[in-house]
Amino acid sequence: MDAMAAELGAVPGLVEALNGLVAGTREVTPWQPGTGFDLKRYQSHIEAHIRDFPISLDDIPSLTEDVRKDLIWRFVTIIFMAHAGLVDVWQEGSTILVMKHEADRERQDIPGDLEDVDGVEGSLGRAEA
Repeated sequence: MDAMAAELGAVPGLVEALNGLVAGTREVTPWQPGTGFDLKRYQSHIEAHIRDFPISLDDIPSLTEDVRKDLIWRFVTIIFMAHAGLVDVWQEGSTILVMKHEADRERQDIPGDLEDVDGVEGSLGRAEA
C-alpha cells in the first residue's frame, strides 16, 4: 500500500457513516478494500469539472467503475479541498453542492466619504503643502 492510500476500516464507524451518506442514492455493495485512494488524482479531476457556479457532487463524473467508492472518494477530496480554501461546499437537502472558491470576491462598500470612516482628512502618508 502506498503512502497516499487510505485504510477506511482503520477508523471505527467511518465505513458505516460513509454508507449512510451514499445509501439510497446508488446501488449499495459491500465495502471491499481495493486500490488505494489517490488524493492528488481526485483533486485534479474535481478541479477540471467544478465551475464558478454550484454543481452537485453527483454531477462530477466517476473516476472508477465502483460508483459507491468513487462517490466517497470524491466527497472526501472535496472536504480536503474545502479545508484548504480551494472550493466552497454546502448541503441543500440531500444534495451536496460544490463550486470554486472565489479568492477575489467583491469587497463590502463603505458608505459615505473616507474622511467620515476614519476621521482623517486627505491622504495618509503624504505631506500636504
